[in-house]
Amino acid sequence: MNRLVNLTSVVKGHGFASEYDFQVALVELLESAHDYHLTYNPDLLGIFSFVYPALLDLISVSIDGKQLPKLYHQGGVTTENGTTVPGPALTKINDQDAVTFLEELNLKHSGYQDRDAQWNAQFASYSRPSGKHPIVAKSNFFHGHELTLTYEDGTKSTVRGRARVSPEVDFSKVNYGRDFYNRFCHPEATKFGLPAKQLRNGLQPPQPRKLPLQVDGEGRNWKHDELFLAPYPPAVVRDDGPGATAGFFLLDEGYEDVAVLAIPSFRPRSEDPAQYEPWVYTNDFQETVGEFLELCKESGKQKLVIDLTGNRGGKITSAYELFAQLFPGSPIFQAGNMRLQMGLLELARVVSEVSGDSLSDPTPERKKKVQKLLSGIGRQVKPGASQNLEGHTFNNIKEILAPVDLNGDRFGPYFSMRYDEPSNNFNLTGVGSQATNRTAVFEPENIVLLTDGVCGSTCSLFAYLMTYQKNISTTVIGGRPRLGPMQPIAGTEGAGMIHMQNLTDTARLAMELASPELQKVFKTDEYGNLVALAEGYAVRRGNGTVNFKNNFAPHNHTTPLQFLYHPANCRLFWTREMISDPELTWKRAVDGTWTDPEEVCVEGSRVMTGETVGKRDRVGVMEIIQNTIFGDAKTQ
Repeated sequence: MNRLVNLTSVVKGHGFASEYDFQVALVELLESAHDYHLTYNPDLLGIFSFVYPALLDLISVSIDGKQLPKLYHQGGVTTENGTTVPGPALTKINDQDAVTFLEELNLKHSGYQDRDAQWNAQFASYSRPSGKHPIVAKSNFFHGHELTLTYEDGTKSTVRGRARVSPEVDFSKVNYGRDFYNRFCHPEATKFGLPAKQLRNGLQPPQPRKLPLQVDGEGRNWKHDELFLAPYPPAVVRDDGPGATAGFFLLDEGYEDVAVLAIPSFRPRSEDPAQYEPWVYTNDFQETVGEFLELCKESGKQKLVIDLTGNRGGKITSAYELFAQLFPGSPIFQAGNMRLQMGLLELARVVSEVSGDSLSDPTPERKKKVQKLLSGIGRQVKPGASQNLEGHTFNNIKEILAPVDLNGDRFGPYFSMRYDEPSNNFNLTGVGSQATNRTAVFEPENIVLLTDGVCGSTCSLFAYLMTYQKNISTTVIGGRPRLGPMQPIAGTEGAGMIHMQNLTDTARLAMELASPELQKVFKTDEYGNLVALAEGYAVRRGNGTVNFKNNFAPHNHTTPLQFLYHPANCRLFWTREMISDPELTWKRAVDGTWTDPEEVCVEGSRVMTGETVGKRDRVGVMEIIQNTIFGDAKTQ
C-alpha cells in the first residue's frame, strides 16, 4: 500500500514522462505481489507488444536429467549435412548472466509467487504448447532496441526488438500522441459512453473496454484445441466437449500397471454461455473422470499419475469433484476467509436486505435481479450459502461477518461453501442424484501428483486436498538451474478470483436493489465504496481481476497457503526429449516416485511423504474455532 501511495504522489507531481511509463509502473506494482489472481491490463499496454524473435524458442533443459539445465534454442542448429543438432547454450544477455537476466525480469513481471514456478512459466512444454515465451522474448514491456546474445562457444549475435500492433486496433486518424491518447486511453471519450460522475445522477455507467488480447511471458492466450494431439499417445478416454481432461494407459514393460489422468486445466474451452451452458463443463468432467476410473478398475491398473502440468486453475467445483471420485465418501476440507473491507460490508447489507426481500410483492424483473445478485459474488455473503468448519450454517450476516483479527487486519470467520445440497444443475459425486457406494480405485500410496510448479487457484485447492487429507506424493519438474527441492504448488493459492467487471456489475446491481435509505447511506463520504465500484473507472481503462478469498491448511489458522512453503517429494529436470514427450515424462515420474527415487530425483530434492510442509503454527484451524471464533459469532 505504501508503494501505491508513492505512485500516486509521483502522478500528482507529474513525475512520469509518458502514459506508457505510468502504466508500466502501475502494472509492475501489482505484479510485485506475484499473485495471478491480482491483475490489471490497462488500455495502452493492450495496443502493442514488443517481440525479440530470436528468443521466442528458448527452452531450459538438462542434457541427461541430472546435470543442471541450460538455456538453448529449441530448434537447434542445422549442420552442413542437413541434420539438426542442439546448439550451444545461451550464457549472457547484454553481457549479463542470462539466468540472472531472466530471473530479474520474472521478479518484476511474473504472477507466480515462487521463483522456480516463475522460471517454468516462461517455457513451452507438451501441456503448454503455445503462447509460452520468456518475458524478454514477447511481452508488453520494452527491453531496448536490441539485445546482445552470447553463447557457450563464444559466439555472439544481436536481436532487434520489434513492436507489434494488435490486429484489432484501428489507427485511422491517429497522427499524434494526443490522438493516440484520445482514441485508446481517454476514459471519457464519447465512443466509450457517459462520464462516470453521471452515475450519481441516476445514469448508467459506460461499458468496459473491449481490449485486444493481452500478451505476457506467461502465455495467457492458452489454446485447448492443441491439447492431447501428437505427441500424446492415444487416450483411453477424453472429454470431447468443453473440457481439457484425458486418461491414458502406459503399455511398456515395467509400466503396465500405470494409468495417467492428464488435466492441464480445470476450466472450459470457452466461458461464453452462448457456446456452453454453465454446468456443461462440470457434468462432462464428472462423466469423463468416472469413465476413466471405471476403465482403470476393469483393466487392473494399480498406480495413477495425475498430470497437472500447465494447470493454472479453473472451476472450483471440479477440484472437489475429482477428489470425491478418487476417494468416495471422504470429507472435503475447506477453510477460507475474506478481508472485511468496506465494499464487502456494504454489499452484505444489501444482500441481507434483499434475501428476504422487503417488498411485499416484488416484480418479476426485481426477482430476476435479486437472483442474479445472490447467485454471483453476492452468494459469498448470502445467509445459508456457507457454513463454519463445524458444519453450522451461517444464517445471518452477523455470523458471516463476525470479525477475526489476524496479523493486524480484520477478516471474516473461517468458512466453507455448501456443496452437500442436491441441485438440479450439478451434484458432486456422493450428493443427491450422484449418491454412490463405490470405493476408491487407487490406494493413496499408489497415486502421485505431477506438476511443473504453476499449479494454482483451483489446481492448488485439489492438490492440497490430496496432500493434506490423503498424504499423496508429489513430483515436480523443471525450475531454475540449481539443485535442491522445488514447490509443486506455486501458482496463486487463493480460493477465489473476481473479474473487475463483475465487481462493477455487482456493485451497480446492489445499488439498484438497495432500499432508498441504504442508497442514501452509501452515497455519503463515510461509505461510498459500492458507488466507486459501480462507477467502474478502472474497467473503462482496462480489465483485471482480484483475489477475494484466502485458503488455509487444516493445521494453520494464521497464515494463508499463499504464504507457506511446501516442497515436492521429488524433483525432476526437463530434458529436450521430455518437453515434447508426455509419455517419457510420465515414466520418469513413475521412476522418481516408486521405482528408483534415489537415482532419478534431482540431487538434494527428495523429501519424505508427510514431511513436505515447512515450519507452521502448532495451533490448528479447528482449535481456534472451538475456542472462540464461531462461539462468538453464534451469539451475536
